[in-house]
Parts: sequence; structure tokens; C-alpha cells
Amino acid sequence: MIKTIVKSHPLRDIILDFDDAQTPPPFEQEALAHYYKAHDLTYALRLEAAERIPPLRAVDAELGDLLLRSLAIEQDLDFLEDALGIAKSPDLDSFEGELTIRLDDFYSMTLKHSADLGAVYDAISALTERYNADIEKIDDEDGLIDPMYFGVLSDLYQRYEELSVHTVSLDDDHQNFLGAYAEVEKEYFAYTDFANLVFEKYAQLVAASDKLYRRVEQVEAKLKEKFDGHSGEAD
Repeated sequence: MIKTIVKSHPLRDIILDFDDAQTPPPFEQEALAHYYKAHDLTYALRLEAAERIPPLRAVDAELGDLLLRSLAIEQDLDFLEDALGIAKSPDLDSFEGELTIRLDDFYSMTLKHSADLGAVYDAISALTERYNADIEKIDDEDGLIDPMYFGVLSDLYQRYEELSVHTVSLDDDHQNFLGAYAEVEKEYFAYTDFANLVFEKYAQLVAASDKLYRRVEQVEAKLKEKFDGHSGEAD
């Protein structure tokens, strides 16, 4: 008698037909155990990818905020450098009117930006360490899980007459599993691609911010030189 057995699984239900009159040989039991394990591993990767995304999004949002703040600092720098004769800003050629920059606020804004960027380093370090550990588990040629799990059913098809499970139902179910696996693979590599994007954004922001901070130091030195010069004249 043929019985359809539905094995509930969070990845997808596994639906197989079995012949009650046939005792499953050990090699069938072992192969099906590996097949079920492939579902466990694939679902674990889905959970892992979903877990990795939120902290990356949080850092990405922080980087976006820091970028906007760096643009505000750069705008003030352009005016200060132009006024102090450090550099000529073409963007100011058409500017008319007066601009007042409170130096205390400018320096505070810069220091806060530097401190906040430094704080992001800890988050990036933790995310990078986790990402590297995840990547080490992946073989780009073989896929996210051991390739053994994709070929584990091959022997069953060749010895179908000895099986309790019906190979037609097994093949149908296996194809459905491969479809689910493909979706998880997309989700996982969406995570790794996003992680690389965030890491690249961070590296670019650090490089740009370092240049920005050096410009601030030049402005500070020029202002100190001017103030010290005026103090000497007064004496």
C-alpha cells in the first residue's frame, strides 16, 4: 500500500510516497537522513542571512548621516579656506552677501563627526569579523552547503527496485527543494553583497574624512597664525 507522508519543515514541507510493503534498506534511510539534513542546513542559512541584515542597515544609516554631516563641514571649510587664502573655491565666485561661521560650533561639529565615525569602527569590526567567518564556510564553486547533500540521492535512483520511497515522488520533492535552496542562496548572497557595499562605504568615508580633518587642521593653524600675529602687533 502506498502512503504519502508529509514531513513538516520550516523551509518547506517534504512530501514523499512510501510503499508500506517494502522495508527501507539502510542505504535508503541514510540517504533520506542526509536529505532532511540538507533542509536543516539550508533553513539555518536563511535565518543567518536574515539575522545579519538589520545591524548592517543600522551601520549603513549611520554612514549616510555621517556623509551628510561631512558635506556640511566641507561647505564651511570652503568659505574658511577662501577667506584665509588657503585655497580658492570656484563655488564662491558667484556668491554674494555675507556668511558668518561660528568657529566654536564649527570645531564642535568636526570633533563630534570624528568621534561618531570612530564609534562606527567598533560596529564595522564586529560585522567584518562575522562576515569573514561566514565567507570561510562558503565554497563559491560548490555552493552554500556541502555538495554531498546534492548528490546524496543519486544511488537511490539507480537502486529504485530496493526502495520503500517512490522515486517519482522523491524526484519531484527534490526539484522543489532545489528551488527553495536557490531562493535561500539569493537571500544569502544579497546579505554578502550588502555587507561588501557597507564596508566599501565605510572605507570611502574614512578616507574622505581624513582629508577633511587635515583641511580643518590647516584652517586652525592659519587662524592661530593670524591671531598670534595680531597679538604681537598689539604688544
